[in-house]
Amino acid sequence: MGDLALPDSRALDAVGMQRLSLLDYRRMLQSGIIPADANIELLDGRIYAMAPIGSVHAAVLTRLAQFFFAQAAVTERAVVWHQNPIEILPDSAPQPDLALLKWREDCYCDALPRPADILLVVEVADSTLARDRSKLLTYARAGISEAWLIDVQGKTLSVARDPSPQGYCSVAAAGGSVSPLHFPDLSVDLAALLRR
Repeated sequence: MGDLALPDSRALDAVGMQRLSLLDYRRMLQSGIIPADANIELLDGRIYAMAPIGSVHAAVLTRLAQFFFAQAAVTERAVVWHQNPIEILPDSAPQPDLALLKWREDCYCDALPRPADILLVVEVADSTLARDRSKLLTYARAGISEAWLIDVQGKTLSVARDPSPQGYCSVAAAGGSVSPLHFPDLSVDLAALLRR
């Protein structure tokens, strides 16, 4: 199936579009109303087209994924979930750039991971910084304990922890290196991660 062109969400709101539940979204995917290859995600009941991934975004994400595959997946400490959807009830199915999930040998074959399964979620922003910041609110409301936002243009990494319904209570810029909350022995070198 071809590309799916989605209208701007502000236009949808202007005509009174009802927000979708996760169940509605799944049904639309299963029935083919939404093509299986559509590059979209469901956030707070709205479908958003995802921006194309540029070379810098891809390089940063690949470096981070390689690090976590070598340090966490090989030792069966975590499943490295790379640009795959997660489910947040009642109305979100975001596709974070990367997530570390609780180890399961089946790699979540029977069901997509939900917040209780997620140890860390990572968004890499090139042209999508504002939307990725808003996704952090969705993650915090779901109770995901830690989120990283990597701004490839600004060459920064923000660490968000202590989720609440209003957002993450602790957001700080990382400097030098950063370790995930659930894996304090793993240290990501920011200069190496963000190099061009």
